[in-house]
Amino acid sequence: MCDYVATPDFRLVVTLWGLATSHGKLWAYPSQTTLTALVRRFHGRALSRRSASRHLGALERDNWIRRVRRHRRARDGSLELHSTLYHLTRRAIRHFAGLAQRTGRALGLTPQTAGGFRCASSGAISVLSDRLIAPGGNGPPPERTKEVARDALARIQGVLGRK
Repeated sequence: MCDYVATPDFRLVVTLWGLATSHGKLWAYPSQTTLTALVRRFHGRALSRRSASRHLGALERDNWIRRVRRHRRARDGSLELHSTLYHLTRRAIRHFAGLAQRTGRALGLTPQTAGGFRCASSGAISVLSDRLIAPGGNGPPPERTKEVARDALARIQGVLGRK
């Protein structure tokens, strides 16, 4: 594990979450070069591969991700190295599901009903349903805002609902 980093850079988890959910999975396997390039592009944070490795070790230590190093023997007996597989842990999934719920409430959307979904990484997590209503006195939020919120919640529900 990593003792160099006291507080790991959470932007790596956000980037891994974006990669995983864009493919409807709870895992991703980008190379460290790709991961650092994505963090630079979307978060404006420049990381060396070594710094990213230290932060990923600290994120694994703090139970945000689980890493599986992938390798196998080639036909000639040499070792083939492949990119590391990053699993999002239950802690990360709950964090992002809670964030989606809080975002829905901040946009003025409240759940009509709550739906429970079985998490692929070993637990049941309840998230907002796709039936959203506007609060009584404030009037309905703009349609585009409701559509964006519904799409975000549907994506999270789809990922959490898969086995």
